[in-house]
Amino acid sequence: MKRSIFALALLAAAPAAAGDLYVVDSTAAALPVGAFAADTQLVALAAGETVTLIAEDGSTRVISGPYKGPIAGGAADTPGALARIARAREDSAQVVGAIRAPAWDQ
Repeated sequence: MKRSIFALALLAAAPAAAGDLYVVDSTAAALPVGAFAADTQLVALAAGETVTLIAEDGSTRVISGPYKGPIAGGAADTPGALARIARAREDSAQVVGAIRAPAWDQ
């Protein structure tokens, strides 16, 4: 979740050019997490590769391979995708902890 919050903060703070998209999740080496990409940028994704991007207006777009062409042509708006990514990462995190209580009966 910290990574998702950091990504949103970075997106809000970074100056973006018109049509810029921010990569929030990716299994493709061509578009790593944290990269900015123009919506006109050409991309080639192999079968099974997926890239999730956030646009300036806050919409979330997902491109799934196999795909070859501009990002704008392969991206479909997916409402709630960012929330699902954050939730999936939260669910996979595990924390083990313990506390020691004082002896109250003394």
